[in-house]
Amino acid sequence: MKKSNHAFCAITLLIFLLSFNSVSAFTTNAVPEDDIYIAANSLDTDLTLYIEFFGYDSDVLNLTEIEYLFYNGFLKGSTEIGISFFKFDFVLSHSTESEYNQLKTYIDSIKVTGAGVGYSLNTTQLDEDLTSGERNNILVPEDGAVIDARLVENYIKENFYDESSLNPGYTMYLLNFSSLDDSDTNLDHWYKASETDFDSNSTIDYWFSGYNDIPYVPTLGWGGSERFCFLDLSARTWYYEWIQNAWGLAMGSYSYYNYPDIDYITENFDLEESLGQTILSKFIADYINSYLGNVFSTYLGVDPIGESYSLQVKVFNNLTDAGYAFEELNWVISRERILNQLSNDFPWIDWNIEVEYVELTDYPSLDSWISENLQHDPEGNYIEVTDGFYDLLESELDIHFNYSAADSILPCYYFLTDDIGFRYYGFGFAGLGGMGWEILVNNQYSMFEDGNPLLPRRGMSSVTIHELGHSLGMPHPHGGQYGWGSSYIEEVMNYFSIGEKGFSSFYRDGMARAHSNYWFSLAFTEMEIAFDNFVQHGSIGELVSMVNDIYLLLDSAAQDYNSMLYNNTIVKAKLARLDIELLNYYITNPNEIPWLTRTQIEVYISIIAFVTIVALVKNRRRKRG
Repeated sequence: MKKSNHAFCAITLLIFLLSFNSVSAFTTNAVPEDDIYIAANSLDTDLTLYIEFFGYDSDVLNLTEIEYLFYNGFLKGSTEIGISFFKFDFVLSHSTESEYNQLKTYIDSIKVTGAGVGYSLNTTQLDEDLTSGERNNILVPEDGAVIDARLVENYIKENFYDESSLNPGYTMYLLNFSSLDDSDTNLDHWYKASETDFDSNSTIDYWFSGYNDIPYVPTLGWGGSERFCFLDLSARTWYYEWIQNAWGLAMGSYSYYNYPDIDYITENFDLEESLGQTILSKFIADYINSYLGNVFSTYLGVDPIGESYSLQVKVFNNLTDAGYAFEELNWVISRERILNQLSNDFPWIDWNIEVEYVELTDYPSLDSWISENLQHDPEGNYIEVTDGFYDLLESELDIHFNYSAADSILPCYYFLTDDIGFRYYGFGFAGLGGMGWEILVNNQYSMFEDGNPLLPRRGMSSVTIHELGHSLGMPHPHGGQYGWGSSYIEEVMNYFSIGEKGFSSFYRDGMARAHSNYWFSLAFTEMEIAFDNFVQHGSIGELVSMVNDIYLLLDSAAQDYNSMLYNNTIVKAKLARLDIELLNYYITNPNEIPWLTRTQIEVYISIIAFVTIVALVKNRRRKRG
């Protein structure tokens, strides 16, 4: 067969398909009834929490009583973003003996045992330091075993966790490895988590309130890279003692504040009796409820959501006046690192990040307020921002930031000060957010070791992301309502893991759920209006296929949401809105309706390409023959 014959066949087939498809698309498709393709259009916020117990005695652990104590409903968000209520179902189970032994063997292989590997808190010394302003060693070395929490998380991920086999939701692994302890010699075990600073790439060894040389974060578990976490309730941490003694916070009444670990309960209460079982059940339920309320159902934003966000950081610097070169300072916050992290965590948002360095002395209203209101106490030089500085910054937002740069503007004042700290109602801070704008501050002693520019210590990119998170609607993974027992995850919003760079899977889900709900609800409402408009204009036959396609796209978006594919939902909802806008245009301008739909054009191009390729391949074979 000649080439011209191949071309003739392809064109003939194309004409046939065009006429066949155009007739079937425009005249034989039934006009859809409103909502016919989205009978289950409500986005399903019901999730399942899987809880698997490793190392617990099934004879004394009352799973029915524990589940009865769970909170299963959470009101979050607002009508502005559409999302309002989460409901959890629970699946509780025990690991097999083989699974328990497998995990125990692994932990035994990575634990570090010996003298002084763990630490407890010297609360007496801490109280003295906070009164005097001095900083002494507040940690007491303890003998026992220490385990890298990230290694355990990775092992669980590789050997036990399989999201594909689960309903939409999250998984908690509750461990009891009291077998690692020696009650006769009072030896215990700890988990550790270490982190490097986002900007300096130095290992973080500092703690709150100016404490240095902290060897590691004393965690009880870890999680957040995937949709699971683990907690070892037989391990020790001094975190709760720190919160109560250093911050004096009202943390609610939860049993994990009273019992240092599960060993204390088993040693002091008879678990064969109802009282012991009740105490054990509440101890476990209090931890799980903290994760349910603070982590698994997270997101508190109440503002309408935009497609584009502009983070504008203005760095007011007076460290150059103190003798530091600009090149010694400009690493402290990174536009590129922040942009990469936010784009990775929330890819559906159009991010614009700006960082501008200016001299503080060029802004006399700010510079003079700081110098005129400087105070001093044993902790050092500081200003109290609630004495008027906060109000001054708020009043000048329009002066310093461009509020027309995006749908949502996230302004950030950042002060590089010469040995001056900022306080908010008496509490020192590195970042303050949650009011739609941020205040950041650090000086040469927080940036560098002993103020030495050759020893970079701490940047502010992760602090910026943390405070921005509040403006996006993100809470801390702890709070008075649900307690501080959910602190042990890899999350930039966490007070506990103070060096984390980005958001955990739980927080990414929280924001994506809210945004996908918002965009889907908006698209669905717009489609209802467009459909009424379509019917009122006589259900134009040439647009039936387009109406069907939009409803199918919205239905697919809803299915993705219910499978926790939230990013897909956002993309499809936005595409649907574009198609709805075009549909409304064609309804009022029927003379401009194209004779082919976009979908048909794509199909026909594919057919042409396929037929052409087949013809060329056959022709080459004949030539070779």
